Amino acid sequence: MLGGRQRFFLIALATFLLALSALNLAVPRNALGFGFSGIDMALLGLLPVLLWAYARERFVPDASVRPLPAVFFLFVGWIALLALPVSPTGVGLAGLATAVAGVSIAVVYALILLAITT
Repeated sequence: MLGGRQRFFLIALATFLLALSALNLAVPRNALGFGFSGIDMALLGLLPVLLWAYARERFVPDASVRPLPAVFFLFVGWIALLALPVSPTGVGLAGLATAVAGVSIAVVYALILLAITT
């Protein structure tokens, strides 16, 4: 691990494996569980934190974690535009509405963060 976060990653991996397996057993349903998708999504959610830790250690030692939620909401808006349909009917506006909400929250968060730090 390049970022020096081996223990953090291994604990997160063990937690994801145990929690998602227990959740699959705790919720009774008439379905089979296939694949690794839930754990894969959890590890993908952990990736930005690990990338931030690596970048902080290698490039910018005084970088703060505070702007990461703004980046998260910006990406929520972007993924909503890519994944959800956009059309003039009511249901088709969900992608556009989620994208606008994600970008708006990211901008407001960034402005508040800028006002606090200056």
